[in-house]
Amino acid sequence: MEEIEKFKSENQGNIDAAFRDEFGDRLDFRAWGYATTASFLDELKRLLQE
Repeated sequence: MEEIEKFKSENQGNIDAAFRDEFGDRLDFRAWGYATTASFLDELKRLLQE
């Protein structure tokens, strides 16, 4: 979870581009119904906390 927060913090204002640069087409959160990188990361963080 710390890595998620670090990624979000380090890439404020350009998180979508940073996510694409990091993961490319290997991880398409839109295919799972998430509209933004931030919403995907927030849900991932929530799931990891369970």
